[in-house]
Amino acid sequence: MSLRKIFGAFIASAVAFAALPSEAAFKVEITVNGGSAFTIVDDGANDSALTNTTPGLIQFSGSIGALANITVDTATSNRTLGGVIAELSNSIAVVNLTNTALNFAVRVTDTDYMFPGSTQFLARSEATGGTTGGTLRSYFNDNNLEFAQQVAVTPADQPIGLGTTVGTKIVTGTPPYSLTQIVSFTVKAGIGQSTPNLTTTTQVLAPEPTSLALLAMGGIGLVGGAIRRRRASKNA
Repeated sequence: MSLRKIFGAFIASAVAFAALPSEAAFKVEITVNGGSAFTIVDDGANDSALTNTTPGLIQFSGSIGALANITVDTATSNRTLGGVIAELSNSIAVVNLTNTALNFAVRVTDTDYMFPGSTQFLARSEATGGTTGGTLRSYFNDNNLEFAQQVAVTPADQPIGLGTTVGTKIVTGTPPYSLTQIVSFTVKAGIGQSTPNLTTTTQVLAPEPTSLALLAMGGIGLVGGAIRRRRASKNA
């Protein structure tokens, strides 16, 4: 293989890391007391943001059965936010329509993230009042499967707290990836009991300069090896 082809392949690989997918399986699933999941699909079922032409925004408000009313649920999936390569976020506010406590599980997932294979994950949660027993779990999956729980970003179910960083993880793998976060919380018993906006975010940070330097050194080593092999073949 010529030096030009090798260098071109290296550049193409670097560009692929930054590629943005045109389609993604961006979804939110909400279950109450372990019942059937209420699913919201980006630009699909139950998404009130259908008029938004930009993928990566889900909005819903309304009742889910006779148990609860979702005041608002807004989920976003972003792939370029400065130094943040990927961000999966959900914000939900709930009103209890019963006299008993309600246990919620909110799962958010998206696929086809194309960030580099050695990246730092940062999972963060933000919440105030109105809930008890809230936890956050975040996962990445290098098989690109929706709702997959392959590698945990958070070490375990982490309590939700205002502005709390709940876990970091250095991960390696081959893109594309999926991201999933699972939020569990309880709405207090009583008709009209509600939560303010409960916001949870999972971020993937850009590689540190050291990682970028190692990537560049790897490319230089690849080119250098090709030159040495080419010289050896000429001298043979």
